Amino acid sequence: MIKYRAQKNYLDKQFCNNLVNEGKDFFDNHISGGDVIHGGRNFIPNTSLDWHDLCKKKPSWKKLNEKLNSQDFLDYVSGLFDEKDEEFKCIKLYSKKRKFSSNLNQKVKIAGIKTLIGAIIYKCYLYLSRHFLSLYSSIFENKTSLELLIDFSIASKGYTREIHRDSNNRKFVFLIYLNSLKDSAEEGGEFVTWKLKDNVDSQSGRPNQDDCELIEKISPEPGKLIIFKNDNYSFHSVSKMTSSENRFFIYGGFTQLSGKNRFMEKYDHTMKTEFNIYL
Repeated sequence: MIKYRAQKNYLDKQFCNNLVNEGKDFFDNHISGGDVIHGGRNFIPNTSLDWHDLCKKKPSWKKLNEKLNSQDFLDYVSGLFDEKDEEFKCIKLYSKKRKFSSNLNQKVKIAGIKTLIGAIIYKCYLYLSRHFLSLYSSIFENKTSLELLIDFSIASKGYTREIHRDSNNRKFVFLIYLNSLKDSAEEGGEFVTWKLKDNVDSQSGRPNQDDCELIEKISPEPGKLIIFKNDNYSFHSVSKMTSSENRFFIYGGFTQLSGKNRFMEKYDHTMKTEFNIYL
């Protein structure tokens, strides 16, 4: 069963308004088109130059980035789940600002052999670096290296997510809502938690809804923080948005760069423990 915490007013409402206004302005003036996923979600990941420009030009986003991308926030998140058998270190690798990494796939498609070779060398560098950093932290500090990968997302009409769990290398996942919809129950955009039925032992990361039982629906509110420990049974979804309003939110995942995620070890999914406490 999904283990999560939901905290109201983690961010001040006025600060959320500032983030929304600055984010909208940045999208309108700096982003042309962009990738739309899951039926209606546009986003800026912190591995892109756009993210670094957003944080450079918009003071509220700079402040938020510093707050979330820190050892203090990682300690706070892991402390919510009383993880005493494993210590974590927050590092930056993929999220560092590097000019070459911007729109790398697009550059490879349109450029020549030199760019292709450069892309291969760069990806090899990242591959070796993440394993070296993880090995160093493990051997000399007895800690697991995690990197925060986050994005600023704008969800529009049609956005939805099926029942799923996040990828195996995510350790802790969180959402921060920056606004609310007039009537989430009618207009969608809710965060929905699920568990497998007692007679189901699915190994799929995307089980059928018929094999699941609904636990709770959580409506977006400005400043609300939802954090969950990502394991084999952290199933969740997003109800389909039918509203013409946009939902602004931040998605983040503390991601293990190398090695096996201990949270993914098999356990009894019929356990009756759940955390849905509003702090």
